[in-house]
Amino acid sequence: MPGAMDIDLDVLREKADQHERVARDTREWAKPPTEWLAKFRDAFGTIAAPVEKALNDYYNARQLAGEKLAKEHDDTAEALRTAVQEFETADNTGGSAIRQAGNGVEGTPLAPTQQGPVAGPAWPGNTTSDPADPAAQAVAPTSSAAPTVTAGAGPGGPEDVAPETIPEGTEAGAQPDAAVEGVAPLGPGSGMPPASASEVGAPLVSAAAPMVGAGPMASTSSETPAGRGNDQTPGSTTGGPVPLTPFAAAIAAAKDRAAAADPAAADASESGDLLLARTLLAGVLAAVDSPAGTVWAASVMRGPAGIGVFLTSNEGRGWLPAGLYLPREVSTPWQWDELLAGTPAAGSPWEGIGDPAWVLAEFGSAWGMKSSSAMSALVSSGVIDADLRARFGDVAMQDRVVASRDVDLRVPTADTVDRLALAGPLPAIEFAAAVPDTQIRSRIVDLVVEAESELAGQAGLTPDIGAVRSLRQAIVGDFRLGVPVPEATWARLRELDARIAGAAGSGPRDIDAPEAGRERASGDVAQLRSVSSERRCNEMVLLLANDPTRQVFRDVVFAHAQVVEHPRFGAVEAQVSAPASQPGRATVPGAQRSNVTAAPDVAPPQLGA
Repeated sequence: MPGAMDIDLDVLREKADQHERVARDTREWAKPPTEWLAKFRDAFGTIAAPVEKALNDYYNARQLAGEKLAKEHDDTAEALRTAVQEFETADNTGGSAIRQAGNGVEGTPLAPTQQGPVAGPAWPGNTTSDPADPAAQAVAPTSSAAPTVTAGAGPGGPEDVAPETIPEGTEAGAQPDAAVEGVAPLGPGSGMPPASASEVGAPLVSAAAPMVGAGPMASTSSETPAGRGNDQTPGSTTGGPVPLTPFAAAIAAAKDRAAAADPAAADASESGDLLLARTLLAGVLAAVDSPAGTVWAASVMRGPAGIGVFLTSNEGRGWLPAGLYLPREVSTPWQWDELLAGTPAAGSPWEGIGDPAWVLAEFGSAWGMKSSSAMSALVSSGVIDADLRARFGDVAMQDRVVASRDVDLRVPTADTVDRLALAGPLPAIEFAAAVPDTQIRSRIVDLVVEAESELAGQAGLTPDIGAVRSLRQAIVGDFRLGVPVPEATWARLRELDARIAGAAGSGPRDIDAPEAGRERASGDVAQLRSVSSERRCNEMVLLLANDPTRQVFRDVVFAHAQVVEHPRFGAVEAQVSAPASQPGRATVPGAQRSNVTAAPDVAPPQLGA
């Protein structure tokens, strides 16, 4: 049947079994080698007491991270089994509806009536479901930090499987066949991208991963979303409206306004994609406090697996500001540059392009060849270059987008996550979750000091950079001693940060300059990279002005990763590593490396191994 989707439920059951096995193996791997640790002091003497303490800290942190990861595998397995039950229930309900339509006698049609067709349940392949209705789309619950799954190419994706790691916010199931619009894909094409291929040696689900086809981000249908007003969700037995998430509600409201203003334009799918990108960008602009000259852009890509939504700015490399909570389906091009460049050493192929709209356009061209997708909409808070418009003439575009509070992205909701969860490296996410509340304050200082020490040896020291480094060190020293930092000192740090950004062009700059959208010279890129690292250190120190809450700690972890996880940043020694270097072994910041005999252990388990 055209438009049908064949899902093998046995595949989902098998994946659930795999997740449960990996959960058991992960818990076993995370157990500290208590017997080996008990004999450590006898073997090395009391002089090794600091090393013993560091090892105990490491193994305790690893056990916490392992338990968290194992729970995520268990949750994913449960979600897959729930999806199987929902598919079977929907199938049985559909069969019952067909029999009822025949008055209980198979093969006996009803006499024609004046009533309209009966709305069937939202089972897979039911094309009457409104894509804008999250309830009609949700096939399997999404784990906020789903684990890695080994699978073949996803809908519209390439055959090769890239050695990447799926971070928090990724779908965990596997999609055995092509996706249908309005039904959430169970794997490739519906998740969040990895942060870095070098973080953990687990395989990527599929190279088609940035495409999303579930949740409010897929709400591009021109029909009125079910669940609003007196509409009833197809297949719903309650008869009540299904509440939309705040972002989905904002899109629906914007769609209604667009339809009222121009009904003909509202019927075009590309207009729906443009509305989606504009709603996201307007919400971001309303939520962030960007300096003058900072430009943001958003794009939508459409392919066989659904749609992908991407966001970036001309500040840093995939940087997102603190206090911004984005829908889980949003991604940044910088999370995929290693896959596209072919090697982690190559860094981002578009680093140094000053116009974020050009970054998204170049990314869309490169990614489209891999995922059989194409950019359908592009919006920018600045001016979109005329050459870009000419090159992508079939893409719906809008520039000079202004802030709008149709959706408040400053407050976390059920469908949004902070910047660390959305775009942070997986080890950083695990580290942030493993640190207890009692250690947050000290860990914040440790991360600030580490990032500062990594930048200390960098060349190209200007008077402003020298002054800001001295000021940062003074603030950190006062913070350690519990001495209040005067407001004038914080103001001075913000002033120096703005001057550094303006001098190097990493923040405030003329977006209408002729070189906008053109790759910079290598020297300019290196300068931009250095200034970006300095500004992230400034950001970490400025976060010290807040109470050391868990969220502040997560924001510091993200900024720290922006410095030390850059693909072209110098080799950085991990502050804590396993006693012996093993492939795939996770590291946790916080203690010193020790040269001791390796503890007997096993490599961390991986799904599909």
